[in-house]
Amino acid sequence: MKKGNYGYLEKRKRRAILLAACMFLVTVGMFAAARIYFGTNKNVFSLLAAVMCLPTGKFIVDAVMYCRARGCSPEARAAVKVHKGRLPRAYDLYLTTYSENYQISHLVAAPGLIVGYTEDPACSLKGAEAHIRKMMEENDLPGYEVKIYRTRDKYLARLDQLNAKGELLPPETVQDIMGLLYSISL
Repeated sequence: MKKGNYGYLEKRKRRAILLAACMFLVTVGMFAAARIYFGTNKNVFSLLAAVMCLPTGKFIVDAVMYCRARGCSPEARAAVKVHKGRLPRAYDLYLTTYSENYQISHLVAAPGLIVGYTEDPACSLKGAEAHIRKMMEENDLPGYEVKIYRTRDKYLARLDQLNAKGELLPPETVQDIMGLLYSISL
């Protein structure tokens, strides 16, 4: 499953938890088995287990991040599905920055405009808009207005307006925009 598809975050969460658990069990098992067999922790297998703590830690952090991320709810997906039209879209984006994370349930790209919807009441709308705008400008995609909605009805009304215009982005631009959004999200 690719980024931007509905259910992506849920699938990645299950995979991340499984990988983290396996890595943890292998690391601890290797250390414990070597300790029991050799009677000391001064052996190559203990050293290897210590070195394996780094990738294990990375897998655990990934699992925690995916557990924190919430994707688009089935209710929102059903509502958006009726209004999506032909606009390029993405589901389940969880944008990460050093200071904040922004959960975007659904997002579309139109000429000069990026419009998104979040179901997360803690998501800073202004922060998410500024982050997307900044990333686009830094990646040679300037001049786009970014608007994130928290109210589903307003978002669906805006989708209907954009679909009524019938304007679409060129395929190359769609690839650039969506590629950027996928690269800055989990």
